[in-house]
Amino acid sequence: MSRLNTRQRIAVLPWSTPGLLQRANITEQQAMDAAWFVDEQGRRYRGAHAISEVLVALHHIFLPTRWLYAVPGLHQLADRAYQWVADNRYRLPGSTAACAVPPKNKSSSSQSST
Repeated sequence: MSRLNTRQRIAVLPWSTPGLLQRANITEQQAMDAAWFVDEQGRRYRGAHAISEVLVALHHIFLPTRWLYAVPGLHQLADRAYQWVADNRYRLPGSTAACAVPPKNKSSSSQSST
């Protein structure tokens, strides 16, 4: 992303940045589940929609990604593809420790009684 952000149009920050989640009105769980983009007007975008809007913010040449995301059926496909990548990001080539997510807690109903 930094290679595309040559004009410093966006700030790429880890969700652990102090105060960031509160300012963006995003919960820790939401931040762990997906990438987020908050534009200059304070509009929040999640997942594939966030990636589309980041690209548009970086350069107008990516404007077609916004149009494509708005096409019925395509945004559902993009959301599913994004979710698959997000769910498997720690298994994909090039992943780092920052991509790791803690395992989801098992339901408390699975506790055994003695």
